[in-house]
Amino acid sequence: MHCTAHPLRPGYRDMGTAHLIEEAECWGWDLASLEAAAAADPASVNFFPESRDFIHHKLTEINTVLEERRNVRGSVWAPKWPTNRTSRKIELELIKQGVDLVEFVQRVTPTRLRRAGRQWVGLCPFHQERTPSFYVDQAKGLWHCKGACQRGGDIFTFAMLVFNITEFRDAVTFLSPIAGAGGHNG
Repeated sequence: MHCTAHPLRPGYRDMGTAHLIEEAECWGWDLASLEAAAAADPASVNFFPESRDFIHHKLTEINTVLEERRNVRGSVWAPKWPTNRTSRKIELELIKQGVDLVEFVQRVTPTRLRRAGRQWVGLCPFHQERTPSFYVDQAKGLWHCKGACQRGGDIFTFAMLVFNITEFRDAVTFLSPIAGAGGHNG
């Protein structure tokens, strides 16, 4: 089997196995965070099914490539399987805590948010609208558009959409210095 991903848009087949495993772990932690938020307060997380489906799609793509590699792992030509990995859970949580989602949304998009109870609301940065449908739960670090686009997620999915970042690990790399530069204001 050879790599068939488009050369201008690298796919999971073009990633090293260690990076693929890391990417799967990052998406898995993201999914766990969404599920924990939905379990804690189901009424405030209307975007959960769509965000979950998006993450499941990414995990399916990654796991398909990993399974293909596992099947040829014993081949004399197969590279060594990565060992001695460490979890990125702590790093991901520090980024989520270090980047205030409300501030970030307002800094990188023209969207202006206003407080509406526990959440913040404004015009969605991903589609044209006259009535605000974009909600941010600052305490949970989650966002959702209840309007036309129905998108939602956390700081990682927001950065991926705004900056057209295709890989989770690239979003982590992009957000790491931002998280280190400022604190979370809650």
